[in-house]
Amino acid sequence: MAKVRLIVLNVKDKPGAVAEAIRSLAEAGVNVRSVFGWAPNGVVQLTVDDMRKAAKALRASGTDFAEAKAEVVELADKPGTLHAYLAKLAKKGVNLRSIAASDGKTLVWTATS
Repeated sequence: MAKVRLIVLNVKDKPGAVAEAIRSLAEAGVNVRSVFGWAPNGVVQLTVDDMRKAAKALRASGTDFAEAKAEVVELADKPGTLHAYLAKLAKKGVNLRSIAASDGKTLVWTATS
């Protein structure tokens, strides 16, 4: 399990809003490794390859963002693995705030502190 920092963006509910919000990352050569978003709140969470570079690009473009702590874990790509891992977190008292899988085995999650 690896600790990572997430970029948290609040975007408007309209076509192109997410593209516009991350334009500065693309222009700065920042690689987005995972993305998770939901409506109607317009929240988008990103993990990137270079957090300092990403934060600098977002600030320079005037894009409002926050940073959050997250965990990334690689799971076996087989039935029941996700359930077993989440059951272990629950047993430890971890209260998930967000969860996303960027492929069949990479899980990114945040929890209440």
